[in-house]
Amino acid sequence: MNPDQTSVQIALGFLETRASPTTGFLPLLSPLYTLPVPFEKVSGCCDELAGRYHGDDKDCRPWLETEFGKVDPLWESALSQADEHLLENLMTKVSLLCHAYRWQSTPTTPAHYALKSICLPPGLEQLWSETAGRLGVTRVGLFYTMICNNWRLPHVRPGESYDIDSISDDSIDLIHSWLNPPIHEELRTFVAAALIIEAKGLKVLRSVREVYQ
Repeated sequence: MNPDQTSVQIALGFLETRASPTTGFLPLLSPLYTLPVPFEKVSGCCDELAGRYHGDDKDCRPWLETEFGKVDPLWESALSQADEHLLENLMTKVSLLCHAYRWQSTPTTPAHYALKSICLPPGLEQLWSETAGRLGVTRVGLFYTMICNNWRLPHVRPGESYDIDSISDDSIDLIHSWLNPPIHEELRTFVAAALIIEAKGLKVLRSVREVYQ
């Protein structure tokens, strides 16, 4: 086996462990709209996010500080029993709230771009860190958590398997948006485009595997 073949074999081995044969790098099951007890407050706040965050007169920080000023003692036990699908969806929703807290509002002020660190409300800090740790990922800046687990398809229930070929610009909407209409549509289009690329990428991965074999 020459070096090129070895490299391809290593790459294919990575794909076998990291990519699903039916959904590629997208989640195996459709994302959850709401989270179960005791995490229901997280998804409830995500539902309110655009109204609290989008606008020149908005400031989501006092609201999030009130909602997550304390760590819920039930979270630790629930996290220890959560499966990967629940953890992925919790990670997405907590990430949305933490990023909103960091920027305070959108459009944000120039001063916020200069921030090097920020103290999150204790509840968000604990949930974000614990969930990321259990998933083995970093907290900030993950395409998978912010985009790939925040969409819905018509006629597909949360937590069900789905046909990746049904992903199209017309079929995709966000579960939680942080922008109000009409700008929300621009965000939705961006997310749809990213998901369509991933869906088409699965076909590429299949073709690469077939050619190699």
